Formats: sequence, C-alpha cells, structure tokens
Amino acid sequence: MWLFVELLVATSLSVSTCILRHDHTKAWSAWHNNPTPETRRELDRQGTLDNWSHVTFALTLFGAMTVVTVPVIVVVTRHGWRGIGETKIAKLLLP
Repeated sequence: MWLFVELLVATSLSVSTCILRHDHTKAWSAWHNNPTPETRRELDRQGTLDNWSHVTFALTLFGAMTVVTVPVIVVVTRHGWRGIGETKIAKLLLP
C-alpha cells in the first residue's frame, strides 16, 4: 500500500512540474505560425519526448522514495514502532 501511495505522489509531482524542453517550444511555435502536417508531426514527436521526460522523472522519484521506505517498512514490520530504537542500525545512529 505504501509503495502505491509513493507511486501516486511521484506521478503527481512529475505532472505538476513543468518539464518543457526548448525543442518542444520551438516545435509548437513553428506549428502555431505555420500549421502544416510536417510541423504538426514534429510537435507530436516533441510532445512524446516530453512525456518520456515526465515518466523518467516520476520513476526516479519513485525509486528514491522506495529506497527509503522499504527498509523502514521492514524494520517496523519486524520490531514494531516502539522497537525501532532497539535495532542495530538505530543503536549505531542514535546517541
């Protein structure tokens, strides 16, 4: 369940950030000034590349959050919330 929530957060952050490349802006400008099938194809191609940028960003965020969350879930599952301080790593990190 936590990983699903993290995937939703990563996707939301990716969609909310504007990853608009200069080539896409140029393609949109060319299509807006001269709407031909060629300029529309280039605009669509640049849009596809922007979508891949969003997917890559979302997967990177998801991976980073997962690297943190999975060990926490494993420790909490084994020791419970009160037992976190009793783990070996907690004893090394906490004074």
